[in-house]
Amino acid sequence: MAFVKEFKSQAYRRDQNKRRMTGFIQKHKGLHRICSALSLIASSQLTISSDGNCLKRRGVSRACEIGVRILILFSILNTLCFTHRILPFSLTMTFYSSAICGFTIQLILHFKRCEISNALYQVCRLSDVLNPRKVIENKYVCKVLVFISVSVMIYIAGISFYFYLEWGHNIKPSSLPLLERPHLREMYLGVVLASITFSATNGGSTCGVCILLCESIYSMIGDLIRSYHSNLQNKLKTQRLSTFIFDEAKNFKAIVSLVNTVEQAFKLCALLLYGAQASLIFITISIAVSKDDILRSYWINGVSAWNLMLTTFMYHQLTASGSQIYDESERLKNVSVECAHEICQHSIVGSNANDGSLQALSLLLANIRDVPLMVTGGGLFVIRKAIILTMVNSVVTYGVIMYQLSDL
Repeated sequence: MAFVKEFKSQAYRRDQNKRRMTGFIQKHKGLHRICSALSLIASSQLTISSDGNCLKRRGVSRACEIGVRILILFSILNTLCFTHRILPFSLTMTFYSSAICGFTIQLILHFKRCEISNALYQVCRLSDVLNPRKVIENKYVCKVLVFISVSVMIYIAGISFYFYLEWGHNIKPSSLPLLERPHLREMYLGVVLASITFSATNGGSTCGVCILLCESIYSMIGDLIRSYHSNLQNKLKTQRLSTFIFDEAKNFKAIVSLVNTVEQAFKLCALLLYGAQASLIFITISIAVSKDDILRSYWINGVSAWNLMLTTFMYHQLTASGSQIYDESERLKNVSVECAHEICQHSIVGSNANDGSLQALSLLLANIRDVPLMVTGGGLFVIRKAIILTMVNSVVTYGVIMYQLSDL
């Protein structure tokens, strides 16, 4: 009987946890859609979960995942080995950048999938407690995912049209000297072109969805810090210190822990995303100023312009969301100045000194002033708006130099 009761109790707890997680995911449906899209593209399961379920994949899903990874690896190897033999240098570097950065991000997502899933869960859980009204809207996520899908189709159409026009002219089976028979060369050349198209679009879509994920998480943390700042300011002005200061100190400690968790989970992804976007911007400028006849067609200019606008937009979105954490942290540090009069009033009241709340307030303000709340790109630089000005300066300088060199 005791065994039956224990079994029923465990089944009841599992059912309750399942219902709770279903409601939790339904509330954060937008973030869940991003994880599902990234899991599909990168063949690595990402969930909003705090346990190790992301490691338990069996049966058909596991076999499909391995098959997709083999296909991606095969495409990457073909792209790296043969692209420079059949395409101009600028286009080769474009495909290399998309394929290599996308594949590297997929590796990071695979090896850090449990850490990322746990970070997502902690962001959503703390957001529900401190800022329950702010969630990532499902409508916005769907629009961005549709936009990324349309962009991928545009790139596939453009790449395929270029291969069709250049087949037999600049793209020839003789570019593959490893195969002796001509019909095998022609057949494998088609495989190589398909691999280039697949690896470039897969890598580009991986970067795009990963930027959307980073943007969503950074925005949620920025809104969380803003909400904490507003609540602390209001409570300092309207409530007795002993009624809230200890809870606010715990909340700030939870926010610091959350920022550190997200930083460790996403810093390598952020670094690679910045590298991918910056390299694509520079390569697009190289194509624009090039005087090679192959790169002078209207449709290549159109695809290059679209690529420049898209990468610039993605770069801005990633920087704006990451800098939101830094900016809100700097505003939070001014809370002692904004509420200086109220803090003086609390220090006059003797009960605040007797119950330890005044000491807790001093410790909290010191922690707010000294503990940095920010995210970085691989620990090399802080994500803030000044990066945009640095990038604009570099792009303008690079564009001028390339234009002058093209006249030589």
